[in-house]
Amino acid sequence: MFQLKTPGTITKGPKFLSPTSVGANGDTTSIEQKHCFLTLLYDDLYFCTIRYVKLYNEQNLTRTISFYTLKIEGPIALAHLVILDYQGPVSFSVLDNLFMVHYQSRKVTSVFDIALNGTVHNVIHHTPILRDISIAPFNLFSKIIPSLSANLDAQIPIDLYSANWIIHLCGVVIDNSLGCSWLLCVNNMVFPKIVANHNLVVDFLLHRSSGKSVLLEYCSKLVVDSIEEVTANVDKPVNYKFDGYGLNQRLDQFAFVFKRICEVSYCGTNVTSKLLSDSDRKAPSASAPSCHCSTVKTISKGLYAGSLTFYIISQSEIYSHLFLKNQGVERLEVRKLFRSILIEYIRIFSEHDICVDHCFYEMLVNLTVRMGDYTQLSFYIQSRLLADSKATALQLLSLESIYPAAGQLGIDMLKRLNTCNSELFDALLIKGRPLEALRFARLHRSENIIDMENVRNYLDAIQEIEDYMELYCNHHFLKENSMCMESYWNSDECRKYCTEHFSDLFPST
Repeated sequence: MFQLKTPGTITKGPKFLSPTSVGANGDTTSIEQKHCFLTLLYDDLYFCTIRYVKLYNEQNLTRTISFYTLKIEGPIALAHLVILDYQGPVSFSVLDNLFMVHYQSRKVTSVFDIALNGTVHNVIHHTPILRDISIAPFNLFSKIIPSLSANLDAQIPIDLYSANWIIHLCGVVIDNSLGCSWLLCVNNMVFPKIVANHNLVVDFLLHRSSGKSVLLEYCSKLVVDSIEEVTANVDKPVNYKFDGYGLNQRLDQFAFVFKRICEVSYCGTNVTSKLLSDSDRKAPSASAPSCHCSTVKTISKGLYAGSLTFYIISQSEIYSHLFLKNQGVERLEVRKLFRSILIEYIRIFSEHDICVDHCFYEMLVNLTVRMGDYTQLSFYIQSRLLADSKATALQLLSLESIYPAAGQLGIDMLKRLNTCNSELFDALLIKGRPLEALRFARLHRSENIIDMENVRNYLDAIQEIEDYMELYCNHHFLKENSMCMESYWNSDECRKYCTEHFSDLFPST
């Protein structure tokens, strides 16, 4: 094996023994040249041979296609074994990293995807993910080939898998008798309709270059089906409990989708990082959003580690297709369904060390409030399901009027963040706790928490203070540490507080 990597340079690769086949009498025979070909799948080059082998200690011979990985810098080894269903003449084509076997005598096609797990016996054995399917029928206008019909407007059906067909590995079909050629393509939209295995559908679409829109539509339909299943099996919403086998099965399906999306995001990030130069990695863009979450370090066995991922599904796309599109349903059981799906989403993304967008946290809090299950908010925070953030804390503060404990939950979250001290100072003032706000400002005097707006809010709040000693100490601290606003302290707006209220309480000052 030789590689032409750079112009004028030929690199010699390692040698390997030519594979053999088993004859009808049990003797080994050499592989003929017509039974060998090269193919490229998921950016890996394979040497493929058609041969007969004995599988699983069976007496009968099985026709297979052996895939040997070709690497200049490593040994050549048998990696995959594709098991054929039928005898007779066959043709092969590769479409969107799918390996297709066309049985012209039976006029059917089997589809294989080596990125999906198979049965491991030293090498990975693959059976068809789709078997006995046919190329979609099509017609040819007679005006293209006038000899087909005297009526130039007629549409002549084409004989599929004709003996005159030559199917090339690249998906080109040439009809010798008509003198025409066609290009095969994969219709990903049909796959979810003919395959009942949910996990297989998700894995298949994640590996297709044009499968993103189909997968999002499939997930959106999964949500609609789940809503219909919930509403059809619930008679009394008050007594509704999310514990049915069918519904738990639905949750498992969503969990599988979210898990695979996380793993594909990791693979896509790795591929992108390989394309970056060292200078790009050393000098990231200042406008890029910062996230302190680390990247996931492992890939599930369900995904082929060497496969390419052609797209990454963003969290905004998940939000719009799975959650936002179906938010109009107001039934209690549907809200509980969405809350359970949201919890699964947040849990799985957190397990994969991927930062969850705030819109999901916001929706979780809103759904919980609309259901009136306020005590769950404390549980979400204690279990770290709700990550601490400024936006979440402010959302909790806004709920204080309907759930008083939410205000304290928001303040505690702001304290834990330790990066939103100005907002915390304002929140304490709004809650009528100006002395606590001033004590907090004294502890963080180096951060210049108090600004012009805070001073005005504080002066409004001190009207309600009855502990005059605390008021005296904190008010002088505020004035001494706000020299940059000296003009405001001497203004008429401030004087009505200092003169009419504070100075009346402490005339000697």
